[in-house]
Amino acid sequence: MNPFRNLLYGRNGVDQLAIAVIVAAGVFLIASAVTGAVVFSFAYLACVLYFLFRIMSRNIHARRSENIRFLSFANKLRSPVKLRVRMLRERKTHKYLRCPKCRAMLRVPKGRGKVNVRCSKCGIEFIKQV
Repeated sequence: MNPFRNLLYGRNGVDQLAIAVIVAAGVFLIASAVTGAVVFSFAYLACVLYFLFRIMSRNIHARRSENIRFLSFANKLRSPVKLRVRMLRERKTHKYLRCPKCRAMLRVPKGRGKVNVRCSKCGIEFIKQV
């Protein structure tokens, strides 16, 4: 049997937070090499040690809850960027409007004249020229 597989048996292993930590360690390593600042070297070392702690931990429940909180935070940062990219990609075929009541983003097709728009979140209906 593979000895590395036996070493990680019953442990947390690599998850998204561990990957983000090791990427941050790489950034700190590059910053340390470029600037020569000792602070970045310590930050690199701390990231590597935390990465090893995460993947070797047997407290899987705690590590999974940390990973879920990290993913929730990362999705909050990513969703506005994804919306802007989608708006840019569909700018010729669709127009994006905000609901006047709940401020939700609504997508309507362009070139239809006056359109009766119904918000999927709050249910309000309004007419808009597109």
